[in-house]
Formats: sequence, structure tokens, C-alpha cells
Amino acid sequence: MVFHAHNGFLEIWLELGAAGLLLFALSYFRAWRRLWTYLRAGQVDRIVWMVFALALILLYDLDENSLLIYNGIFWPLYVAALANVEFLAVEDGLATSIAERSVHEASAVLSH
Repeated sequence: MVFHAHNGFLEIWLELGAAGLLLFALSYFRAWRRLWTYLRAGQVDRIVWMVFALALILLYDLDENSLLIYNGIFWPLYVAALANVEFLAVEDGLATSIAERSVHEASAVLSH
């Protein structure tokens, strides 16, 4: 008898459904999108632990279920990394610039 999937993403899908997996994927890619701005600007020293945490979670969850384990370290680590990414974005005004750029791109598409 197998007690859990040996893939974290499959386990999320099995326990939380497609909606849970989609929410996880959206939050994960949003974090990388925001971190990419800092990487391109050369501000690696501010985000290095978040990059390693997100990369570790991705690579470790390919082979093992680590995010949804009771009393596991990976879920608090993931939430802390996401919270810190959002905190940095708000602190630097990145959140408003991304939102303004999205509105500008949407209005440009609608005007054509």
C-alpha cells in the first residue's frame, strides 16, 4: 500500500485538486516573476535565500512529497519566502509598477 505520492505536485493535486495545484503554481510563478526583476537588476544579495528556498522546494518536490507534510519545514519556508517576496515588492514599489504596466499593456491591446 502506498501512503502518499512520491511527487509533491501530484500530492497537491490529489489532496487539494486541480484548483489547489493551480493556486500553488500561480503563487510560485508570481514569486519567480517578482524575483526575476531583482536578479536582472543585480540585487542578488537581497533575494538569495528566497531564490534558494524556491529552487529547493521545486527540486525536492519532484521526487518527494514535502509541502503538505504535517509539521514539515517546507511549507513554512515556502510561505516565508512568498511573504518576503511580496514585502520587498511593496517596499520597493514594484507591486504598483507591475500593476501599472499591466493596466498600460491591457489598454494598449484594447486600443488596437
